[in-house]
Amino acid sequence: MEWPWTTRSRSLPHFVPLSFLDHRAAALVPLGLFPVGITFFLFAAGMWARARQEQSRWWASVGVLGAATIAALFAIVNITEIVLTAKAAQLASSPAVVQALWTLRAAAFGLDLAAIAVALIGLSRAAAAMRLIPSWLALTAWPGAACLLTAAAFTVALANGGPWLAPALAGFIVWVVFVITASVSLLRGRQIP
Repeated sequence: MEWPWTTRSRSLPHFVPLSFLDHRAAALVPLGLFPVGITFFLFAAGMWARARQEQSRWWASVGVLGAATIAALFAIVNITEIVLTAKAAQLASSPAVVQALWTLRAAAFGLDLAAIAVALIGLSRAAAAMRLIPSWLALTAWPGAACLLTAAAFTVALANGGPWLAPALAGFIVWVVFVITASVSLLRGRQIP
């Protein structure tokens, strides 16, 4: 089965620039939110600064490295989307360029899933050691990270439009729940009993 957005699809080179041309505002909103996503560094830095014991500091350092990798790879995703949005009219006549840019975007996104998994494990282990998250969430981080790593292992298939985003979604939900829970605990300055 071939997915409609697959790079082998004949409709992709025309679909991508037209979607960026026809839905310019929708394409610009997520791109404009990228600087807001950088505030994630405040969360990672807060976790690292709060980690005082040797074991929690080590795990927090692993999580911060994962967070830095997330930012770098997500920047590639956003830069590619900026190029596709800014030059959509000119790229409409260059399907091979559009296909290459779209594949680059998908590959960076796929590798970003592994970085999220590393950040999830590192920061959740540090948060558990500091008692900032409940034990069930600390345990859930492991299968969540496994789902993200599984999807990332198939980055080539993702870049070709394969269905490997399904396991990544489960891991990403765990990631979001973790970030929200740990952020609330950090802001309150309380440990979970």
